[in-house]
Amino acid sequence: MADGDGDGDGGGGGGVDVGRGRGRGGLEAEAGRAGADAGVRRLPEGAAGSGERVSGAVAPEVMPFIRAADEVEPRNPRVAFLLGCTARKPKTNFVEVRTFLHIFRSFNRMWMFFILAFQAMLIVSWSSSGSLSGITDGTVFRNVLSVFITAALLNFMKVTLDIVLTVQAWGSMEWTKIVRYLLKFVVAVAWIVILPLTYSSSLKNPSGAGKLINGWIGNWYNESIYNFAIVIYMVPDIFAALFFLLPCLQNAMERSNWHVIGLLMWWIQPRLYVGRGMHEDILSILKYVFFWAVLLMSKLAFSFYVEISPLIVPTKFILDQEHGNYEWHQIFPFLPRNLGVVITIWAPILLVYFMDTQIWYAIFSTVFGGVSGALSHVGEIRTLGMLRARFKSMPEEAFGKCSVATHREQQRAHEKRSFFFVWNSFIHSLREEDLISDREKHILMAPSSSSSISVTQWPLFLLASKVPTALHMAMNAKEGDDHELIEKIKLDRDRYNAVIECYESLMIILDGLLIDYNDRKIVSDIDKKVSTSMRNKTLLDDFQMAEIEKVNATLANLLQLMAKKPSILKDESERKQSFTNLNMNLIMDTSWREKFIRLHLLLTMKDAAMDVPINLDAHRRITFFGNSLFMKMPKAPRVQDMISFSVLTPYYNEEVLYSSYELNRKNEDGISILFYLQKIYPEDNFLERVGVDPDHEETLKARMDDIRLWASFRGQTLARTVRGMMYYRQALKLQCHEDMINEQADLGGEEAAWSNAIADAKFTYIVSCQLYGMHKASKDPREKNLYENILNLMLTYPALRVAYIDEKEVHLPNGKIEKQYYSVLVKGDDEEIYRIRLPGKPTEIGEGKPNNQNHAIIFTRGEALQAIDMNQENYLEEAFKMRNLLDEFLITHGKSKPTILGVREHIFTGSVSSLAWFMSNQETSFVTIGQRVLANPLKVRFHYGHPDVFDRIFHLTRGGISKASKVINLSEDIFAGFNSTLRGGNVTHHEYIQLGKGRDVGMNQISNFEAKVANGNGEQTLCRDIYRLGHRFDFYRMLSLYFTTVGFYFNSMVAVLTVGWPGERIWQSIGRVHYHATSASSCQLQLAPVFFTFHLGTKTHYYGRTILHGGAKYRATGRGFVVRHAKFAENYRMYSRNHFVKALELLILLVVYLAYGSSYRSSSLYLYVTISIWFLTVDDWIDWWKWMGNRGGIGLAPEQSWEAWWVSEHDHLKNATIRSLLMEFILSLRFLIYQYGIVYHLHIVHGNKSFMVYALSWLVIATALVSLKVVSLGREKFVTRLQLVFRILKGIVFLVLISLLALLFVAFDLTVSDVGASILAFIPTGWFILLIAQLCGPMFRRLVIEPIRMLCCPCATGDACRGPCCAKFRQRTGAVLRKMGPWDSIQEMARMYEYTMGLLIFLPIAVLSWFPFVSEFQTRLLFNQAFSRGLQISRILAGQNGSGSKRD
Repeated sequence: MADGDGDGDGGGGGGVDVGRGRGRGGLEAEAGRAGADAGVRRLPEGAAGSGERVSGAVAPEVMPFIRAADEVEPRNPRVAFLLGCTARKPKTNFVEVRTFLHIFRSFNRMWMFFILAFQAMLIVSWSSSGSLSGITDGTVFRNVLSVFITAALLNFMKVTLDIVLTVQAWGSMEWTKIVRYLLKFVVAVAWIVILPLTYSSSLKNPSGAGKLINGWIGNWYNESIYNFAIVIYMVPDIFAALFFLLPCLQNAMERSNWHVIGLLMWWIQPRLYVGRGMHEDILSILKYVFFWAVLLMSKLAFSFYVEISPLIVPTKFILDQEHGNYEWHQIFPFLPRNLGVVITIWAPILLVYFMDTQIWYAIFSTVFGGVSGALSHVGEIRTLGMLRARFKSMPEEAFGKCSVATHREQQRAHEKRSFFFVWNSFIHSLREEDLISDREKHILMAPSSSSSISVTQWPLFLLASKVPTALHMAMNAKEGDDHELIEKIKLDRDRYNAVIECYESLMIILDGLLIDYNDRKIVSDIDKKVSTSMRNKTLLDDFQMAEIEKVNATLANLLQLMAKKPSILKDESERKQSFTNLNMNLIMDTSWREKFIRLHLLLTMKDAAMDVPINLDAHRRITFFGNSLFMKMPKAPRVQDMISFSVLTPYYNEEVLYSSYELNRKNEDGISILFYLQKIYPEDNFLERVGVDPDHEETLKARMDDIRLWASFRGQTLARTVRGMMYYRQALKLQCHEDMINEQADLGGEEAAWSNAIADAKFTYIVSCQLYGMHKASKDPREKNLYENILNLMLTYPALRVAYIDEKEVHLPNGKIEKQYYSVLVKGDDEEIYRIRLPGKPTEIGEGKPNNQNHAIIFTRGEALQAIDMNQENYLEEAFKMRNLLDEFLITHGKSKPTILGVREHIFTGSVSSLAWFMSNQETSFVTIGQRVLANPLKVRFHYGHPDVFDRIFHLTRGGISKASKVINLSEDIFAGFNSTLRGGNVTHHEYIQLGKGRDVGMNQISNFEAKVANGNGEQTLCRDIYRLGHRFDFYRMLSLYFTTVGFYFNSMVAVLTVGWPGERIWQSIGRVHYHATSASSCQLQLAPVFFTFHLGTKTHYYGRTILHGGAKYRATGRGFVVRHAKFAENYRMYSRNHFVKALELLILLVVYLAYGSSYRSSSLYLYVTISIWFLTVDDWIDWWKWMGNRGGIGLAPEQSWEAWWVSEHDHLKNATIRSLLMEFILSLRFLIYQYGIVYHLHIVHGNKSFMVYALSWLVIATALVSLKVVSLGREKFVTRLQLVFRILKGIVFLVLISLLALLFVAFDLTVSDVGASILAFIPTGWFILLIAQLCGPMFRRLVIEPIRMLCCPCATGDACRGPCCAKFRQRTGAVLRKMGPWDSIQEMARMYEYTMGLLIFLPIAVLSWFPFVSEFQTRLLFNQAFSRGLQISRILAGQNGSGSKRD
């Protein structure tokens, strides 16, 4: 059944549903038909390789293209399709309209609840008692019942919005839906008439509006009629509450095809395939209802007692006062009973009331998340000490879930052996990743080979210092105290076992090492003597324990010598000695060398090895792996029986592998990426592994390929991601081999080949390299290097597959050339496997990243699919648990089995810088506590671009995992979660497995990321998915949806508005002015709140602008290390509109407040704080000045010219609607308040309050504009040939302005303070003129040009035409407008404002740059401490050596 919505391209591709089953036969047959239809060209069997096939795909990602191609003109369908010259499919149910009213429309039940609750609390507080007990009073209770009138009015507003926002779709909408909208409107109008009439009739002595209404109905009094009306009004809600407690019945009704039930459900919701049967089971409902019930009670109690009640008495007092002595031109006297003052007091409280639920949610989610984590055993092992305490219980108690044993009687032995096998593989991977040293590896590993030791051999970190301690006890023991000595040793069971292992290992080593019979007999006699002494308890009498330390030292030297593979030489001339005939082959054997090293460490480790491993990342991984084994997870199946899965990674043109040039290239401070990495990640373990002396430069140069890999595996590169994902295959191979050992399978020596075959059958990894074909054919050195690096990855990992979009020009029979696009899959040495013909270029039809996934998803195999971004990595120890995670698909969670398995992440870039540390903490809190609560108990977890695992068959048959419609699906990841939930899916979250993820590490990178996410949330606010979820969820899940998605950004905007409300705390927002430097802080100074406050402004700016005007776009954040100097011009472009302008606006408001306002406390503190936080350390004034002065924006990038940047900053207004332009105009009117208020305080007006004063003040603005226009015309006419004339013209303009100013001083008593006040008044007015000028162009185009173009367009396609006719029309009209209007003058005026703003920002920089300690302080704040220390040392060495050594 199709989606049934028919919303065109507005909400993303719908997809085709072929049922909910997971059967294989029909799906495989359908895949063959789909391949034939889509143009699949299968290569010969030999080229495909073993096991290569296309499985499980109807290709829903290709189907939207095919449908669109069928709609285009038959002449040249492909060109018409790509140019978009066909009429769009009309909307049939939902229309995306850019307005903030979507917040109310999608979540109207929430807003009604809060508004009605506020009204009820206000009525109760206003009563004589002022307490909640006052509601028992009949009059108060009757007044409280008036909330139903408000509810009817709000419902009328909602129904009206439904009609207004969907009227564009009525031409193609089904008549039943139109009737439904109209009937709802009629019912809403009826209730807003009935309820007020019945309410007024229930009052004995009505007043105000009630008295007026009562007069209309003839003073009819009936107290019960209103109650009866309320009961009838509440009948639908009562039934909804009953069905809410019966979710199974409600799900059955929504999915029923009975006509009676269909008619009933028709009134409640439109008949669509999606959004039906989404109600959870009763236990899940009780859990999230409890969460929100407690939260709402706490919030409402706080609002009643802290926000509302304290303001009642002051409000009554203000209302009872007479009008104050206000000046006539102010607003307040025009409102009766001082309502202006009351509004000013209550407005911030009202904003806080609607916003603070977000704060309560943060508190409660933290508490509930902490409790849930504790119950799930999260964080039980956080330190190595905790790991030691529980390590011995891991094989039996914990690891049994991760291993498979066929015979119950062998379970314990298999679990212990399997655990040691996995543990050693894990430790080996840590060594290969250079996270631990060789010594640490030997300390952490368990013995890998079986031996005849009578005790269990645990890793050495559990036995550290045990043997030296026992030797010390023996040396100090007295003769005859054998029993006491043994009992002391037995007090620590590990110590006793270590002594036994040490002695038995020594005997085994000597027995294998010695060849001569006499030598072996001597050792045997000593062994018998020791055994006899132990039995007779005469050990202390028979042996001199004082000499045991010398024996220990000699034995340790021997073991150390054998561990290094020595060449032992004998002097044949000497007499024959004992113990010289040794088995040298034994020394060369790896398993025996392991015994030597283990025994040597047992004898010599005198510390407790509490700091092993030293590396914090290795420490974290070991403790998490140990902790995860005690968490709840499914029993692991055999590899042969596990669910098969694929991993898909989209790649564009990011770094694959760092080149030697990139690593050694130095910035302006002499810092290279390699130097940066060496200070953050010490390379000692790496040098030890490759066996290179760091002082030998030639040897280091020869190892440059290894150094490149070492550096790339510490950055956010594709090589790191591929290595991590290929751990899955390695883990499956090892686990398959272990399964065969447990089953005692006899494969005739083919175990390795069998393991490889099963691993390849169960796991597929595809990297969708969108531009791989272009890089292959490119001559650009960087692009060619990217191609070669990807090719090397395929050769290194033979199981890796690469998909890319291939573009070819084909000569048609009619002689024309046509571009054809293919989706191609290659492997190995660029060997092509599949080639699928596409009807168009996917990345031009929709967003780039999601369509990069969509074109390659057909090549994936298996039942599960993991979406992995290019900045993620995996770990071998976590890959071992993938079998357990995939088995979650077979377990019912709540009402159904999951369709998306959420996985936690570790942010591995947290150590790079302080900013990265802040982002790491923020992200970690979201991917742990945040998502834990979203999944359980709230049941609103979606997909957030993290390494979630999808039920592949479920999603391929229901629209795919990546909606890719332009703009609206900018944040394509969360739409996958929306789509899964709307189509009956279930999203869970599991924390016993984690993957690594990199985040943005620089300030500008982070700001770009926040802007991208805010843009995406702005588009989500308008989309149909949020609307459907907001209406199909029950009330409590709807609350969870709101406060965890778009509500967070809307409340952030309300928070900024609340803080910016004129009042005593306005200075807090000024702190955003220069935060792009001061946010670089460390935890020592606790500046993280300032960092997040700064980005609160970023979120607010881009979220609000997206909803009003659109302009959302993908922003490449950059994933490299930030070791370069960000120039002031770059920072200015980045933060000018979203921070600097708003902050300087508030700064002007603060100065006005200090100059003309009065406060009950000192206002000098505000100015002091503002100046103290004005901190920036950038020293490239010349670059910024050059950028500002570069004229000519045509053909230049925004980074090259201020004019080009200024034009690009207003691109979002080009597609703005008339409604959004009018809203922007209304918001801009606030800048006129300054001039209106200040001009009447000037001395030159002599106290005159007439309107003519304000009108004459505009002459100043007119004079300034005329002067700018004269200068602009002069530059255009004379600057090229008559430069002297142009200078004379500018001088004349300057003299005229000075003369006018002098005239005002002499003739009209203008004062110096008036000049300063006028600047404060006219600067905001000039900015208002700039804003209005920017709006005039789009407004004129919408109202005049576009209607004319639609009438004259020969294509007759209306607004959808993008052909050359209309393009030429737009170009000509734009040129005419530029010639006719004062655009040049406006541009010069804007340039003057930008110069002024830049000077104000740069002024403290010039002062601070004189102090050398500022640079050092900034470095300590910005970067990792190890790097900061290394940088300072390198500077000292460079100063001593002149230019520094090559090593530096």
